[in-house]
Amino acid sequence: MKDLFQIQTESGQLWLDISAHFAAKDATIAAITAERDAHAQTIADFLAADDAGKAKMLADAAKSAEQKVRDAAQAEFDAAKAKLDAAKAKLDEIPAQ
Repeated sequence: MKDLFQIQTESGQLWLDISAHFAAKDATIAAITAERDAHAQTIADFLAADDAGKAKMLADAAKSAEQKVRDAAQAEFDAAKAKLDAAKAKLDEIPAQ
């Protein structure tokens, strides 16, 4: 099998074909590399979003029992306040006699 130097020595024309072949391979490699980088970015974005979700889940799990009771009580208070505000709004709609 001839090496590249022998081919180039025998015919400068073949060297041009070989150069074109290498240029095409380089373009293919560049396209594949760009696609790989795009996939890597997509994966990194997914992992970052997944990590953020896990962090919130862990923070919620780490709340003490007292904090969970306080949060539930606050939610009940907010619901009762919303009902009271709605009742006051209805009372304000009734004309005075």
